[in-house]
Amino acid sequence: MYIDPEDLTIADFTISNTEVCPETPIEFVNLSLNAVSVEWTITGPQNETSTDFEPSIVLTGGDYEIELIAYGTITNDTIVKEFAIDVSDSEYPTASNPLPVSVECVEDIPLPDISVVTDEADNCTATPVVAFVSDVSDGNTCPEIITRTYSVSDDSGNTIYLTQNITVYDNTPPSASSPADIIVECADEIPAPDILVITDESDNCSGDVTVSYVGDISDGNSCPESITRTYSLTDECGNISYIEQQILINDETLPTASNPAPIVVNELFDVPSPDVIVVTDEVDNCTAVPVVAFVSDVSDGNTCPEIITRTYSVTDDCGNSINVQQTITVGPIPEAPDYVTATDLSICTGESTDLYYVGGTECTFSWYTESCGGSFIGNSIDFTVSPTETTTYYGRWENSCGNSECETVTIEVLENPVADFSVLATTVYLPDATAYFTNNSTNADSYYWEFGDGNNSTDYEPFNTYLSVGTYTVSLEAISMECGSDVLTQTDYIIVLDPTMIDLYQSDALIVYPNPAVDRIMVQNTEGQIESLKVVNALGEVVYSSNPKTDLVKIDISDYAEGVYIIKTQMGNKELKAKLVIER
Repeated sequence: MYIDPEDLTIADFTISNTEVCPETPIEFVNLSLNAVSVEWTITGPQNETSTDFEPSIVLTGGDYEIELIAYGTITNDTIVKEFAIDVSDSEYPTASNPLPVSVECVEDIPLPDISVVTDEADNCTATPVVAFVSDVSDGNTCPEIITRTYSVSDDSGNTIYLTQNITVYDNTPPSASSPADIIVECADEIPAPDILVITDESDNCSGDVTVSYVGDISDGNSCPESITRTYSLTDECGNISYIEQQILINDETLPTASNPAPIVVNELFDVPSPDVIVVTDEVDNCTAVPVVAFVSDVSDGNTCPEIITRTYSVTDDCGNSINVQQTITVGPIPEAPDYVTATDLSICTGESTDLYYVGGTECTFSWYTESCGGSFIGNSIDFTVSPTETTTYYGRWENSCGNSECETVTIEVLENPVADFSVLATTVYLPDATAYFTNNSTNADSYYWEFGDGNNSTDYEPFNTYLSVGTYTVSLEAISMECGSDVLTQTDYIIVLDPTMIDLYQSDALIVYPNPAVDRIMVQNTEGQIESLKVVNALGEVVYSSNPKTDLVKIDISDYAEGVYIIKTQMGNKELKAKLVIER
């Protein structure tokens, strides 16, 4: 049989690599012609078989004999080849040193972070392992150099080491707030330097900040004088900052002294000459010996008597000055009244009291309201008034020498009591027909209630339970300890009803729901339209009325009092009724 050479099956192959990394598969490349299936037999340190056309197999290192049988449609062919396979990794991984880092404080040093190694690579290991090794300081300070070491290892244990330099150098000076300014009046009040006035010294790095006093510098002025006090702040790296405190010496306090004792003489030639020693207790907060000087004598120009005002000045070293005065009276002085008062300083509305002066000789008297010399009301030593509200009265006296003075007396007018009350509900229902009363009285101290059923009370806001149907008159007496009493009587004020006595015809066609109700109800006529509708309370009063022309009506009852009501509807000539109870 003739076989065309082009139809012959010829086995042939090669392998991708004879030197590979551990766990790296070797690719078998099939170069056979006219093969429809194959069979691989691998013999060596590791034996394998495969029918894949181009298998990929992980082998251990060593010498191998590889047989390939190629099966064709007409012929088969076999080829055997030998290979020495080297499986090993002796190359080190590669990576760049991380960028150096500079910080000011030890606490700012970042934690070891393997992500700073960004370009690690290896010929065999896809992802070499990066690990922190150590931080080693050079032992110095300001600056301190720390060498941080990372390792990069591949799967075969090949390892390299990378270093990252971390420089710790604090060049930021410490800080603090300026102490509060000090203001004193005298130089001897300036406090001694005290580093404790710096309370919030801090540094960007942990560690102690040393506060020291530097010095005080004056502006050379006086009244006022300004002093700048300086403190220094030093951190552990020797960085220094300066804090200033302003001290102001400014004496604004006036000296003090008492007015010299007054003098009374009969004649002008008896008036003594000025003498600064009559000022005996002059003193100043800063100046040891204030200067006392005579200023002037000034007469009031009157006679009977003539009053001479003698003035002395008292001055300190900063020019703060006061005047003290000595009164010299020349001639006799009539006796002035002692005070003004009234028979009763507190009265009730509608009452009167007498205003009067106590003491005084050779005087005339005048009485005013609003102000001294305002609205004139009388001119006797005593005067009767009947104010309607609390009023201040002004009494003016004038003696025979023309001296005068005003004094005041205030009459307090107390308001009379006013009785007033209300009740939670004027209509109550048996069996628990209790009325709760609200006291609206004013200006009262105690109270007396009568409830119309023989009961009474002295409570401020009492309640009373009625036992039988009827109307009851209630009275309240409001009593004031100072201004009497007032009585309010409300006739037929409380109405007591018995719900069981309300006679209603309940039509089955008229439905009211809910019942009892709280804030709204629905009224329905099951036999036709409601032409008119009324809601009547227990007193027979119509509290709701409408002409709905419908078979269902919604009614808001939120403003209705609790109790029993009658629902009346009209349908043609037929009236339907229903009982409604409102409870809350």
